[in-house]
Amino acid sequence: MLPLMLAGYLFLLVLRPYEYWSILGELRIERVYMLIFMTVVLLHKDKRFLSNPLNGAVACITLTLLLSGIFGISWTHSWPFIVDYLKYVIFYFMVILSVRDEEDFRVVLLAFLVVMFLYVGKSAWEFFVHDRYVFRMGIKRMMGIDITYGDPNAFAASIC
Repeated sequence: MLPLMLAGYLFLLVLRPYEYWSILGELRIERVYMLIFMTVVLLHKDKRFLSNPLNGAVACITLTLLLSGIFGISWTHSWPFIVDYLKYVIFYFMVILSVRDEEDFRVVLLAFLVVMFLYVGKSAWEFFVHDRYVFRMGIKRMMGIDITYGDPNAFAASIC
């Protein structure tokens, strides 16, 4: 159950349906879904936290980012980037807590591949069929279907 819920959040995180339909954006479904998922994970009896040096490194980088944002020149400019990063950190720890064995990992990996196939496939469909592109550097460049990562460079980075 937990890996499927994780796959649902992965879908919301990558495809961002709330950017197309404004009613979903007003409901803040990504935040509500993650809060429900976090509650389910924390109350689940089979969760486990594996000790790993990578967890400490993620915590140190997060603390460094928060401190640099707080003591930086402009908190208002750094806050959106910090919030986006914290979403990924929370997702990372939810993966650590909810993936218990190889089968759970396969479910999450398959969900990731399906979500990325949908995202890139829909972008390719828009590029080849509907001629939706950005013209830069003398060539047509495919762009993402969402607003957040719709820029061609951000789209390429999300694929990588």
